[in-house]
Amino acid sequence: MARCPECRENLTIDGIGHARGCSRRRGRARLSPAQAEEQREERRLQEMAQREREAERRRQIVASTRAALLDTAPVTSSSRSALDDVAYNIHNAYDWQGRADQCVTAVVRKSNGRYVVFAQRFMTVMEEYGSRHYADHQLSFKPGGGAHLHAEMYAVLHYLQRGKHPGREIERIGVSKPICPLCRAVLIHLGIRFTEGWVTTEPSTHWSDPWSLLPATCKPPVNPWRKDADPDEDAGGDGGGLHGTSIRV
Repeated sequence: MARCPECRENLTIDGIGHARGCSRRRGRARLSPAQAEEQREERRLQEMAQREREAERRRQIVASTRAALLDTAPVTSSSRSALDDVAYNIHNAYDWQGRADQCVTAVVRKSNGRYVVFAQRFMTVMEEYGSRHYADHQLSFKPGGGAHLHAEMYAVLHYLQRGKHPGREIERIGVSKPICPLCRAVLIHLGIRFTEGWVTTEPSTHWSDPWSLLPATCKPPVNPWRKDADPDEDAGGDGGGLHGTSIRV
């Protein structure tokens, strides 16, 4: 049987009648409008204080998690190259909350010996981790490249936009997770070295080729590396690019 929330007595079928005659309600003083408003304001302030305490608790959790990740020593894997390990560890310096595979980070070793980081989503903690654990690499970080342009293709696009041949700029590329078949085909086409054992056979459902993001006059032919069975429709156009005069090599 239901109970009265005021006096905890059992309610009869006529619950409304009981509420009107509840002993506790009869003894309660009626508040003036000003007093009622004062009570509401007090409750509002209490709720605000509670929310601030909860927010501070969450901030402390984030800070402690960040500190722990920064202190985590780099890990290696027999299926990855040393450069893949760098990309993997930098990428996972951020707490992705179980969604680390939803974006990618790539690290390129240029022909001049410099290292550059291209991430789909750049987080400042990545740079902190790199300076702490890979100081000898003197890593240079680029802004986030976006969701659908894979980090490997973001690196390729970076040099295409500057009129440079990616294959002559990039000696080797390391990636935080296995390379998809389309990225692998492009890297082979450009002559960029990567780890063959760090490649997946699963097709990518969302993929953009870097040439599709260039002006139409700078798009090289994509037939040498694109196949009819590719699941995406973002083919680059014909034109100069790497095989003409639009891209300076």
